[in-house]
Formats: sequence, C-alpha cells, structure tokens
Amino acid sequence: MQNKIIEYLEFDSKLFNYKTGKALFSNIYKIENHHILTHIKKNNYKLVYLAIEDIHKLNRAELSNAIKKFNELGAKLIDKKILFSKNIKTKQEINEITSYNSSTLTQKLLDLNYQSGKYSRFKKDKNFRNREFELLYKIWIEKSLNHSIADKVFVKYMNKEIAGFLTVKAYETYAEIGLISVDTNHRGKKIGQKLIKKAEEFTFNKGLSELKVATQWHNTGAVNFYKKNGFIEDKINYIYHLWLK
Repeated sequence: MQNKIIEYLEFDSKLFNYKTGKALFSNIYKIENHHILTHIKKNNYKLVYLAIEDIHKLNRAELSNAIKKFNELGAKLIDKKILFSKNIKTKQEINEITSYNSSTLTQKLLDLNYQSGKYSRFKKDKNFRNREFELLYKIWIEKSLNHSIADKVFVKYMNKEIAGFLTVKAYETYAEIGLISVDTNHRGKKIGQKLIKKAEEFTFNKGLSELKVATQWHNTGAVNFYKKNGFIEDKINYIYHLWLK
C-alpha cells in the first residue's frame, strides 16, 4: 500500500494537535478495509476525512458500494456538501456594500464568522472536543483579512456596525465565496442578497464569468437562498469522519 492513499494534512494536524488525514473513495475503493485500518493505525492517525466526490457521476451500485465501505470502516457521514455555481453575465454596482480594508479582527466580525459556521461539520461532529471549530474558523477569517486566502472582504454597515460580511477569491477561471454571514438581528433586510451581488460585481470586474459557493445539504435556509439568487447545483460531495481511538 502506498502512503499517499491517506494524505497527511499538515495544517489540520498542527491546529488540532493530533494527526489528521484525508482519502477519496476513488483512491481506496479497491483496497481491503482491514488494510486501510492497519495503515491508519500504523501511521498514528486520529482522524481521517473520507470523501465521495460528485456523487451524481456514480451509478447506484457505485454509490452504494462507497457508502457500504465507509460504514464498514466505522466512519460517520458528517456532511453532504453542495457546490453551487452561477453564470455571471452582467455588471453589478452595489455601492452600499464596501470593502473592509483592515487586517484587524474585531469581536463583531469574529462573532459573525462563528455564526457562518453554524452548520459546519467541525461543529456538528461531537467528537471534536478541543474547540477545533472555533480555532479553525478564527484562522479562516484572519487569513481572509490578511488576503492570504481571500482577495476581498466585503461588509454591510447598519448604524455604523457590521451587519454582514462576505469573503471572495478569484481563481484562474472562476471566483469563489468563502465565508458569508448576516447578523441574526439584521436578517430579512436583503443584506445577504446584496452581499451576493457584490461578489458578482467582483467576479465580473475580474473578467470572470462563474461564481461558486458551497454549503451543507442540511442547511436548508442557505440552499434555498442560493437557489433563489440564481445559483445552480453543480455537484454534491459526501464527507465522512473516521475517528481512531
């Protein structure tokens, strides 16, 4: 067995302070489960993310086989991640949404950031007991503010207070929304819709024609929100967590 079957995740491992890895079903489907477990234990993994990517490309038998394999390994389905995309054809001008041109993480932004992760698998999985969710999401927003993982952070102010924010990054052929959150006290005011429009403006100005975003299947509010704003389901990934004692 090749060591690369389980990919070591340096960032997660250092952040969580235990060895973490990931594997795709396509990489391990021909390998016997007892060999996989032996490999994981031998290499001292505590947590391995297992993914079935783009389930629509699998026929019923292939998907059933993948689910059966992960269940027999003892992994738990934690997230059904939906990836949405939208074709951007027209220029937007959303002047009331502004850039947050500071690397300073305020408590308000941090609180909003935690709200954005309400349905995160890192919060949903109760095996995380060392504030992994908070650690991960704090670093996520910090790296967005210093532009190492985001090009722009857009905010909406209400009474001089941030009521919502969105992060976005441009890649070679598309742009992608990373984080988006609207304060619970300001929902129902179309702030989320305006933030999306600002991301569309950013995408168009970058000369790109596709905007992507991901959310969780069980976050029905977000799923309906993206559909209402013209996003089309692109693919669904199943993500399992395998914990080793």
